[in-house]
Amino acid sequence: MSHLHIPDGVIGAGWCLAGFVVTFILMFFFFSRLKKGFGRKIPLTGVAGAIMLLAMSVPLGLLPLHLGLAALCGILLGPALGFLAVFVVNVVLAFVGHGGITVVGINTLIVGAEALLGACFFRAAQRKMKAAKGAALATALALLISTTLMLATVGAAAGVQELASLFQHKHYLHEEELEEDRSEFFQAHEEGRAPGPETAMAGVHFLRYTGLSALLLALLAGIALETAATALIVHYLAKVRPDYLFGQESS
Repeated sequence: MSHLHIPDGVIGAGWCLAGFVVTFILMFFFFSRLKKGFGRKIPLTGVAGAIMLLAMSVPLGLLPLHLGLAALCGILLGPALGFLAVFVVNVVLAFVGHGGITVVGINTLIVGAEALLGACFFRAAQRKMKAAKGAALATALALLISTTLMLATVGAAAGVQELASLFQHKHYLHEEELEEDRSEFFQAHEEGRAPGPETAMAGVHFLRYTGLSALLLALLAGIALETAATALIVHYLAKVRPDYLFGQESS
């Protein structure tokens, strides 16, 4: 859900380079930590990656967002394989227009945070609650943190107008189109002026709300929907294939 739909050239080269450097350092660390026998999880890793790709390609109708299911990926694979799967998914998404090539590193860190935190929170929650409740709690916390990270990154690296534009698009089938409503935001953008925070956020619409209220409401609705979807999937897996869940085989 916190994937950045930002083309190349919006975020500065320094931020993009730092994103790749940190991503590759983490992947090297995770590769070195993988235990013997992890090969049996490669098929499951491919399936989890395919689920993420599908979720990120399906629009949610009224919500200007899509599911990501990265937390579910972490719950299924663990933090190491979950993060590696997120990197591969982000590379594929970059080639179909879900963010530029240069922001793959940043996207991997943001979406990968969901997989990492989802796995860690889920494993901790297993000690005190059932799988579905633990998955719901883990997913909600992971999404809140990763979404905050996304907003902070875009706000600091690209500015508030790009932050607002992330939620000013609508999805039609597998394409994303930006409907320009000739608001003050777009007039300022076309004239080469940098709109202020109030002007930028004024273009964000959700239900009957606009501005920051619409942004927060849409994000919370997306988090609630993805939390519910993840909890239902984990509830089913806990009954039929509990060995698929991270940490379940050792508990």
